[in-house]
Amino acid sequence: MTEAIKQALRVARHAVVDLYLAGGNGRIYWPYRLQPARQGDTTPSVRRKSTKYILDSGLDDDITNEDLLRWAEERDPDYIIPNDEVRDGDTSSEEAITTTAERVASFLDSVEERDLNATVLVPLQPPYPEHYKHLIEEYPRQARRRHFALGGLKAATPEQQLEHIYSFRESVGWDAYAHGFGLGFSKPLIKALRDDPGLLDSVDASTVQQHANSGEIAGTSRKPVYVGPATGDEVATVTSHYIGAEMTDVARMLAPSITDDDEIEANWEKLNVPTPDHIDTTAESVSETQETFSSFAQSASDTDD
Repeated sequence: MTEAIKQALRVARHAVVDLYLAGGNGRIYWPYRLQPARQGDTTPSVRRKSTKYILDSGLDDDITNEDLLRWAEERDPDYIIPNDEVRDGDTSSEEAITTTAERVASFLDSVEERDLNATVLVPLQPPYPEHYKHLIEEYPRQARRRHFALGGLKAATPEQQLEHIYSFRESVGWDAYAHGFGLGFSKPLIKALRDDPGLLDSVDASTVQQHANSGEIAGTSRKPVYVGPATGDEVATVTSHYIGAEMTDVARMLAPSITDDDEIEANWEKLNVPTPDHIDTTAESVSETQETFSSFAQSASDTDD
């Protein structure tokens, strides 16, 4: 084990929750990784450079139980999230809950027919008390598993996310394993978890890799700042270090044993750095530059195997 891996593990283990990095850049080690079970989005290098690994079915309705189990056999995940249905403009919360429960039931039937070492995280859709009540009444096998992935909150504000998470704990209990699916690492969430570590056991986000792919990095403000490294060959190696730096900083912010409350506050004066006159800072120019870098970074990341 290299010194860099030891350091990443040491800091990550101080965090009050397991921080899962969602994304495909396999050039950096991070102990907790999450990937969807989809060709091109799940890479052996990411699995190799992680200690714990979540395999997610993703939002692709074409992914069958057999597809997911085939990927599980190849990736040997620690956790697996069956296919669910997310509430949107065309799908009501009731439809999302009932469809998700049906899909999970079908997946569990398939799992019981073979040897699977992974723990199944039962996906829940908000409002969580209603979903859990539906499971108790119609699918008690799922309710008894006591391992859940709290979904359907990607578009919610941090305050709304926390409201739903607290409602889950109040209805399901504080002993159940809860993974916050795609919540991001917002400052309100970080502060809530510092104050109440039992809210979640783990959380994942793809925003850190999205920042890096756009030539950005976010610190204590959690507002991404464009830094714009050179594009071209080996840009994925550069973005991997951005990812590692930001994930490590988030872990430190979620570790009261390492940082005090005042040490995770943003220094807004230093963030307002004057820009040299010769730099074009118009919104159009910055947007175009970020889009160009993002395309380079994404294509380079896609080549990892």
